[in-house]
Amino acid sequence: MNKILYIFTCLFLVVSCKEKESFFLEGSIDELSSNFVERNTQLKLFGIDIPKDIKVYLNEDLLDIISLSKNNLKIKIPANASSGVLKILLGNHNKEIFQHYLKVKDFNWQKYDLPESFNYVEFVNDKIGFGVTINSNVFNKSFIYKTIDGGKLWDVLIDESDVFLDFKVVNENFIYSRMSDKYKISIDGGKNWLAVSVPKIEYLTRDFICFNSKDMLMLANKRGKGYVLQSSDGGSSWKEGFELANIRGSYRDVKYIKEVYLNKDTVCLFDTKFKSLLRSFDKGATWEEVKLDLKKTSLLAFDFFDETNFLFYDFLEEELFMFGEGGVKKNKIQLPVLSNENEKIEKIKILNRDKIVVLTNQGGLGYTNNRGLDWEVFYLENNSITMIGSLQKSIYMLKGNELFRK
Repeated sequence: MNKILYIFTCLFLVVSCKEKESFFLEGSIDELSSNFVERNTQLKLFGIDIPKDIKVYLNEDLLDIISLSKNNLKIKIPANASSGVLKILLGNHNKEIFQHYLKVKDFNWQKYDLPESFNYVEFVNDKIGFGVTINSNVFNKSFIYKTIDGGKLWDVLIDESDVFLDFKVVNENFIYSRMSDKYKISIDGGKNWLAVSVPKIEYLTRDFICFNSKDMLMLANKRGKGYVLQSSDGGSSWKEGFELANIRGSYRDVKYIKEVYLNKDTVCLFDTKFKSLLRSFDKGATWEEVKLDLKKTSLLAFDFFDETNFLFYDFLEEELFMFGEGGVKKNKIQLPVLSNENEKIEKIKILNRDKIVVLTNQGGLGYTNNRGLDWEVFYLENNSITMIGSLQKSIYMLKGNELFRK
């Protein structure tokens, strides 16, 4: 009899424990009315046997519950919310019963329709900007547009029977460009263009850099070696200003050299293959090279604030670094929390030494005002951003045939 009572008691305890455990785990949240939400709105969640004693958090901040029933939960998205982890906990037991990354829509963008899909846009002030496009309906035809009202209306300045490979705006009057076999400058805002002669035939010319309409640089290869050529007469004559030093016996091909900063007499070039920075403070007359502490094999996204402060995001290591003092000082920047492991940073813009914007491959935009100590993340509902630029305190993006500014 005692043995039977003992077994019955054990079975009762097991059943009781299971019932108690099932009570803690009762209920489920199966879906949200939307994965994209706006600030200061309400969100519905649907489930089965949702417990009454719950608490809801977004980024660890407690949210207001508007209504709660057996199969529906309605919560308030705060006016200052940003994207992050939405958690639901059983109130008394602090046990998590639901977790989901909630995407808060990006806000306060001004949207302008463009005549067609631009490949590149650059503004020189709040009103005046230039756009370049390759017209898909006209074979090998490129167009330059100009706006004088901040992007509302665009007028064609010129069309070229060639493809723009590079286009730079120094100010509202001075523009320069590289096409497949031509280099040109404009001193009247793109209305008229002047051809720039290229060096003699032994050079294979590539990128083109202008300080003004007279002082110019050109990157070129000659018999496998890379050079920075100089002109002080608007391209009428050229000289070998700087030979790129070999690294470990390898020639330096200028196809890996990118202009990353230009201001007055200063220019910075970045070697994407050997991960070094080349700087000149006298229009290319003299140069210094700084080897950056980056892995040679790393794929990178980067942006430069000035010749001494710049950011690099390492796609392989998934790390963001701020370089200062011309590349000597390196600090790791904390990354924003993103929606999943496949979401990666694609582009970076530095607004000032503390304000940084990153764009992800899933339409996420991360903002920090304190150099990465805190981030806010917002999302566009689809990701088709082709470029992101900045002008003083504002940023702008191209998305199909639309321009976004804020």
